[in-house]
Amino acid sequence: RIRSQCQKLLHCQTGLWLILKECINRCFDGNLIFSLTSPGEEDFIEIFSSNYPKSLSETDKSVLHVANRLNACVLSSDKVLRNCAKNKQIEYHGMIWIFDELVDSSILTPIEARIKLNQLVTSNNIFRNNKQLAVEIEKRLKLWS
Repeated sequence: RIRSQCQKLLHCQTGLWLILKECINRCFDGNLIFSLTSPGEEDFIEIFSSNYPKSLSETDKSVLHVANRLNACVLSSDKVLRNCAKNKQIEYHGMIWIFDELVDSSILTPIEARIKLNQLVTSNNIFRNNKQLAVEIEKRLKLWS
């Protein structure tokens, strides 16, 4: 039963990985600046056998698994996923950190970051309804004005 579930999930995940890889390729004119690792069947068997919180999706579990295997950072604003990464001692960051990095690297100007952050807040309930995030967002909006 687990093998059958893993094969179905592997097919779905592989498709998502290929789409993401293609999007990144287009963003960087075909010069892929990093590689993506698609989990294999053995990975999914290990994922299904591991003790993850029930509230995590299969995708979240595979992200944690791959991040742990590659000693990579998890980028997510999902609280449950971030807490699980923390408990597994996996480095994690969220959208606010990404904005900070983009501004610090001069990829976005502070004004552009402010506009984009406002767009994110208006289009995503998670950022509007989370008091802790709202405080951090307000700090950035003041800093970048």
